Amino acid sequence: MKKSILIGVSIVTVLGILLAAVALGFAETNTKFNAFTGAEDSRQVTKKAIAEAQANVSFTILEPDYLPSGYKFESARGTKFVGVLSDIDMASFSYKNGDEQLTIKEIIVVKTKDNITQPSTLPRDTREIVDINGIEGRYSEENGIKFLGWKIGNLSLSITSWKNEGQTQATSSLGKEEMIKMAGSVK
Repeated sequence: MKKSILIGVSIVTVLGILLAAVALGFAETNTKFNAFTGAEDSRQVTKKAIAEAQANVSFTILEPDYLPSGYKFESARGTKFVGVLSDIDMASFSYKNGDEQLTIKEIIVVKTKDNITQPSTLPRDTREIVDINGIEGRYSEENGIKFLGWKIGNLSLSITSWKNEGQTQATSSLGKEEMIKMAGSVK
């Protein structure tokens, strides 16, 4: 008797979960956000994520035409920050290749606050100067993180690459030339 009650409760619970899933739209058959989608579906997911990020920033998001081999789109985000000295808009894209991460950030100062001045305490820039299609960029490697930064007009851009090893970061296999090639393809 107890066994049949337990089975009946289990069946009712499973049916309740399935009914809730259908009501919330999780049972829709044309949802394409799984790891086995084709290249066309992947591009559609990327475009949708970038369009959502674009709606949150005041500048036109620039996308790379070139991605290093093995990297796949993971996410995009557009965010507005209100700061003490200035307000900025930032778009960021994440790409993944196994345990290696690649992030592109695009930042623009939207508004600088008046009547607030502070002396700069930044150290002299010692990063390596590199050429990105005739634009001066800065490259560095520190604590397992590779960084490449440059500007297009008022837009500050950067590419950061690292490898996750549990709770620590290690140097990714992505080379400086590949990062410069990717930066040169951002349009």
